[in-house]
Amino acid sequence: MDERGKIDVAERALAAWNRGDLDRVIAKASEDLECDLTRSDIPGESHVHRGPKAYLRFARRWREALGPTQVELEEAKELPDGRLFALIKQSGTGARSGAEVDLHYVQIYTFVSDEIARVEVFTDQRKGRAAAGLEP
Repeated sequence: MDERGKIDVAERALAAWNRGDLDRVIAKASEDLECDLTRSDIPGESHVHRGPKAYLRFARRWREALGPTQVELEEAKELPDGRLFALIKQSGTGARSGAEVDLHYVQIYTFVSDEIARVEVFTDQRKGRAAAGLEP
Protein backbone atom coordinates (compact mmCIF):
# COMPACT_ATOMS: atom_id res chain seq x y z
CA MET A 1 0.00 0.00 0.00
CA ASP A 2 1.35 3.43 -0.89
CA GLU A 3 1.50 6.50 1.34
CA ARG A 4 -1.82 7.92 0.08
CA GLY A 5 -3.58 4.61 0.79
CA LYS A 6 -2.21 4.54 4.34
CA ILE A 7 -3.28 8.13 4.95
CA ASP A 8 -6.76 7.31 3.58
CA VAL A 9 -7.10 4.39 6.03
CA ALA A 10 -6.10 6.67 8.93
CA GLU A 11 -8.48 9.42 7.79
CA ARG A 12 -11.40 6.98 7.48
CA ALA A 13 -10.72 5.65 10.98
CA LEU A 14 -10.63 9.18 12.39
CA ALA A 15 -13.85 10.10 10.57
CA ALA A 16 -15.51 7.02 12.07
CA TRP A 17 -14.33 8.13 15.54
CA ASN A 18 -15.88 11.55 14.93
CA ARG A 19 -19.21 9.88 14.07
CA GLY A 20 -18.99 7.68 17.17
CA ASP A 21 -18.83 4.56 14.99
CA LEU A 22 -16.11 2.66 16.84
CA ASP A 23 -16.69 -0.56 14.88
CA ARG A 24 -15.74 1.34 11.69
CA VAL A 25 -12.64 2.72 13.41
CA ILE A 26 -11.22 -0.79 13.26
CA ALA A 27 -12.60 -1.68 9.82
CA LYS A 28 -9.07 -1.98 8.41
CA ALA A 29 -7.49 -3.51 11.52
CA SER A 30 -5.74 -6.85 11.45
CA GLU A 31 -7.06 -9.63 13.68
CA ASP A 32 -3.61 -9.42 15.29
CA LEU A 33 -3.89 -5.66 15.93
CA GLU A 34 -1.72 -4.27 18.69
CA CYS A 35 -2.43 -0.86 20.18
CA ASP A 36 0.67 0.07 22.18
CA LEU A 37 -0.02 2.68 24.85
CA THR A 38 3.13 2.00 26.86
CA ARG A 39 4.54 5.40 25.87
CA SER A 40 1.40 7.36 26.55
CA ASP A 41 0.30 9.04 29.74
CA ILE A 42 -3.33 7.97 29.47
CA PRO A 43 -4.35 7.12 33.05
CA GLY A 44 -4.62 3.37 33.58
CA GLU A 45 -3.81 2.55 29.95
CA SER A 46 -0.04 2.09 29.86
CA HIS A 47 -0.02 -1.34 28.23
CA VAL A 48 -0.53 -3.04 24.85
CA HIS A 49 -4.09 -3.88 23.81
CA ARG A 50 -4.04 -6.99 21.63
CA GLY A 51 -6.78 -7.67 19.11
CA PRO A 52 -9.62 -5.51 17.79
CA LYS A 53 -11.92 -6.37 20.70
CA ALA A 54 -9.33 -5.24 23.26
CA TYR A 55 -8.85 -2.02 21.29
CA LEU A 56 -12.61 -1.43 21.25
CA ARG A 57 -12.82 -1.84 25.02
CA PHE A 58 -10.11 0.81 25.40
CA ALA A 59 -11.73 3.11 22.81
CA ARG A 60 -15.08 2.94 24.58
CA ARG A 61 -13.47 3.84 27.92
CA TRP A 62 -11.56 6.71 26.30
CA ARG A 63 -14.64 8.02 24.49
CA GLU A 64 -16.72 7.78 27.68
CA ALA A 65 -14.08 9.72 29.62
CA LEU A 66 -13.64 12.44 27.00
CA GLY A 67 -17.11 12.58 25.51
CA PRO A 68 -17.88 13.17 21.85
CA THR A 69 -14.59 14.82 21.01
CA GLN A 70 -13.44 15.29 17.45
CA VAL A 71 -10.13 14.18 16.00
CA GLU A 72 -8.29 15.46 12.98
CA LEU A 73 -5.14 14.51 11.17
CA GLU A 74 -2.77 17.47 11.43
CA GLU A 75 0.25 15.85 9.79
CA ALA A 76 0.89 12.51 8.12
CA LYS A 77 3.84 11.02 6.30
CA GLU A 78 5.14 7.62 5.37
CA LEU A 79 8.40 6.77 7.08
CA PRO A 80 11.33 5.12 5.28
CA ASP A 81 10.48 1.77 6.94
CA GLY A 82 6.89 1.91 5.61
CA ARG A 83 5.17 2.93 8.84
CA LEU A 84 2.85 5.93 8.85
CA PHE A 85 3.53 8.85 11.19
CA ALA A 86 0.38 10.74 12.18
CA LEU A 87 0.01 13.82 14.36
CA ILE A 88 -3.53 13.86 15.73
CA LYS A 89 -5.45 16.72 17.31
CA GLN A 90 -8.35 15.80 19.60
CA SER A 91 -10.66 18.57 20.76
CA GLY A 92 -14.03 19.15 22.33
CA THR A 93 -15.54 19.33 25.80
CA GLY A 94 -14.95 16.69 28.47
CA ALA A 95 -18.05 14.59 29.12
CA ARG A 96 -17.78 14.58 32.90
CA SER A 97 -15.78 17.70 33.66
CA GLY A 98 -17.07 20.08 31.00
CA ALA A 99 -13.44 21.16 30.57
CA GLU A 100 -12.03 21.97 27.18
CA VAL A 101 -10.16 19.07 25.57
CA ASP A 102 -7.22 20.05 23.37
CA LEU A 103 -4.85 17.11 22.91
CA HIS A 104 -2.10 16.64 20.34
CA TYR A 105 -0.49 13.23 20.12
CA VAL A 106 1.40 10.99 17.75
CA GLN A 107 0.26 7.66 16.36
CA ILE A 108 2.63 5.49 14.37
CA TYR A 109 0.83 2.89 12.27
CA THR A 110 2.36 -0.34 11.01
CA PHE A 111 0.55 -1.91 8.07
CA VAL A 112 0.55 -5.49 6.82
CA SER A 113 -0.89 -5.47 3.32
CA ASP A 114 -3.76 -3.01 3.60
CA GLU A 115 -4.53 -3.62 7.28
CA ILE A 116 -3.36 -1.83 10.40
CA ALA A 117 -1.30 -4.32 12.38
CA ARG A 118 0.05 -2.01 15.09
CA VAL A 119 -0.54 1.48 16.43
CA GLU A 120 1.94 3.10 18.79
CA VAL A 121 0.60 6.09 20.72
CA PHE A 122 2.83 8.84 22.09
CA THR A 123 1.23 11.62 24.11
CA ASP A 124 4.60 13.43 24.11
CA GLN A 125 5.02 14.65 20.53
CA ARG A 126 8.80 14.92 20.83
CA LYS A 127 9.09 11.27 21.84
CA GLY A 128 6.75 10.25 19.05
CA ARG A 129 8.75 12.18 16.47
CA ALA A 130 11.98 10.67 17.83
CA ALA A 131 10.53 7.15 17.62
CA ALA A 132 9.63 7.90 14.00
CA GLY A 133 13.14 9.22 13.28
CA LEU A 134 11.82 12.75 12.70
CA GLU A 135 13.10 16.08 13.97
CA PRO A 136 11.19 17.56 16.94
